[in-house]
Amino acid sequence: MFKLSRAFHPKSLAARPLMMSQDHDRILTIAPLISRPTTVRCYRPAEEQEGAVARFAQALKAALPQLDLRHETLTTGQMSYLEIGEGLRSAWVPKGAKLSLFLKTLVWASVGAAVPAISIDPPKLPAAIRLYLADACPHCHQVLEMLLPLAFVDPRIRLTLIDAQVHAAQSEKDAIRSVPTTILDDFRW
Repeated sequence: MFKLSRAFHPKSLAARPLMMSQDHDRILTIAPLISRPTTVRCYRPAEEQEGAVARFAQALKAALPQLDLRHETLTTGQMSYLEIGEGLRSAWVPKGAKLSLFLKTLVWASVGAAVPAISIDPPKLPAAIRLYLADACPHCHQVLEMLLPLAFVDPRIRLTLIDAQVHAAQSEKDAIRSVPTTILDDFRW
């Protein structure tokens, strides 16, 4: 379990680059695995000009021309997110090894891609699962690897990935004190 620091401020992210060259290389390695145009929707509030999620979506599109990137507008105050397929929403910009896991979702969303076997019992359906993550968390990778396939097993499962530090207001609303934290309806672990 990784405790969140309340001293963290989202504006400190502005000084960090969105993507390192190794992350760009990771994106390029999956390009041949995406066999057909794959739709990715980028949702953001009208007042948000160029947030991290939108910049990440543009970087994906630049490296993977087969992506069909669509921009959608949200109501004021909502957090930006990417939607891949019917079941995955990401209000989190993955980096490093976590990016490699995230990129698999683009392959799974591509027609004919096989999702790995799930080693947990699927929840009662329909199910809305929120997974709070943080870049510095050493345990998030494991939980992410286990839960990501759920978003592609059944369209009635919606998995939302949320950066607990960037979306501090949402984290506070859900009483997130450490990551990874998974919330299924009112049950959390």
